[in-house]
Amino acid sequence: VATCTPCKAGTYSTYSGTTSSTCIPGRCGRDMYSTKIGAAAFFDPDCLDCPEHSTAPVLGNVNRSICSCIAGYSGPNGGPCIPCPAGSFKADAGSAGCTQCAHGKRSTTRSVDKDDCVTMQAPMVSEVCPKAPIQNWGDPRFSRCKLSWAWEELYDGYRNHSITWYHGSLHTRRVTGKFEHYVCVKDDPCSTDLTDAFFCYVWSIRDSAFLPWGPNSVLKLLHLPVTQDEVLHLRAANTRMASDLEDLTALLTNLTATVAALAEK
Repeated sequence: VATCTPCKAGTYSTYSGTTSSTCIPGRCGRDMYSTKIGAAAFFDPDCLDCPEHSTAPVLGNVNRSICSCIAGYSGPNGGPCIPCPAGSFKADAGSAGCTQCAHGKRSTTRSVDKDDCVTMQAPMVSEVCPKAPIQNWGDPRFSRCKLSWAWEELYDGYRNHSITWYHGSLHTRRVTGKFEHYVCVKDDPCSTDLTDAFFCYVWSIRDSAFLPWGPNSVLKLLHLPVTQDEVLHLRAANTRMASDLEDLTALLTNLTATVAALAEK
């Protein structure tokens, strides 16, 4: 009488009867694992996916700890895996932590190479801390505002001088893992202030999207130098205001004289 033993986890055998057979490794595919003993098929519903943002590069994985976080994400083997924060990167899969960019360089979240760290001109990272009271992002007035570029395109635009933008930390308004950074982009269609052309967005880590926040002229996140054109504009505006004040003063003088004349009659 043949003695049958169940195949170990991660292996399988499709043979039945008295014919001698061996268990074949590699029951589940890449990025999967199985703890089932005695499997009779290469793939079945008992094969489990590795946790999100992790990988298992070989076949026949027998437990979750084989799954390691992919490049751009850090965490223990078996998960959970979290994205590398801005200003850091992770080049390979594994349980290693994220490596900080060199001093003075920045990168987007989930960066995978040291070349993703680039030097940004001041004041790329604003030193202004958002303080209450300040409006929340997602204001219905700006619901149609949309940033046209992804992080990678913003960095490319910085390198070739085609996009002017700054970003910084939300500090006390930061929600770890959800909302941590903002960006302010010059000449955004939603910026209507003649002396401050920056409109600001908040990066949603969960949705991987920029949410409209508001014009920098209201938020005051960036301290920007006044350009020569803006100086001329302000001077012209002051001249018009002075002229209007003179006209109002003359009108008030005439009205006062008229009232006095009427009172004498």
